[in-house]
Amino acid sequence: MPREFETIRFSFVKSEVGIDFFWVKKVEHEFGDNEVETTIWLEGGFANKYREFALDKALFHEWIGFMDIYDKHSFELDESIKRFTKNNQRVDPPPNARRYFH
Repeated sequence: MPREFETIRFSFVKSEVGIDFFWVKKVEHEFGDNEVETTIWLEGGFANKYREFALDKALFHEWIGFMDIYDKHSFELDESIKRFTKNNQRVDPPPNARRYFH
């Protein structure tokens, strides 16, 4: 069973989707009556753990919204994250950003 951030290669799908390397974004197990269902979310290409953790941090601090992940392209999310961090230092979010933790 693959774990998060591991790489999987499906050479037989390359002709259909154009790539054959995927990484595991999320694994979910659901236990029912005498059965276990496992769902694995894959992303194309290679994993960038630093980017994924930076994305989680931006969500946690509400520098970006949850729906931004679905509504924006990856490069737009990356630019948003970079705007809130500069030279690896935290930059205060804009005054209109909601904050639950002080």
